[in-house]
Amino acid sequence: MTCFKGDGKHIHSSTVQALYDQLSNKLLAPGSEKLIANNLSNVKDCTYAISKESENVTAAKLTFIGLLDQLVSGTIILIRDNNSTWKIDDLQNI
Repeated sequence: MTCFKGDGKHIHSSTVQALYDQLSNKLLAPGSEKLIANNLSNVKDCTYAISKESENVTAAKLTFIGLLDQLVSGTIILIRDNNSTWKIDDLQNI
């Protein structure tokens, strides 16, 4: 998984696409690329730590640091798809 961040004004379209590509089919929805771009433009840093790991499902604590140093933390669930690629499948408290 890769953490992405913006600069407060915009985020590069290739970054949005790269994050979008990490989402499972469950999280893909019309307009989600724009939503991702809007939300990430206010993130100056991001960290994560794996909390539970198994062969096909992993949980990680994700923390976003906003432009004004505010913290937003939650848990993300990653699943391994049919191509053995990890995809973000659920966002909890984010």
